[in-house]
Amino acid sequence: MLSATPSNPKRKEVIPMSKRPLDVWSIREAEGERKAYWKHIGRAFVNHDGSINVLLDALPIGSKLQIREMREREDKA
Repeated sequence: MLSATPSNPKRKEVIPMSKRPLDVWSIREAEGERKAYWKHIGRAFVNHDGSINVLLDALPIGSKLQIREMREREDKA
């Protein structure tokens, strides 16, 4: 039987996530076109133990996700 409780209930240490989030992108290859379509769909955080938490705001259409360091975004006016 599966349980929602941790496998080690004595462990109460909380491992904080990295302070610098990563961007999560969905990449969709368009048939007959050279260019792929990129859509920002969430954030990811690296934990101290090296694992990654991914928080999605949308579900990807294709099968490819890319996690990248955040870049400064330019405002297009």
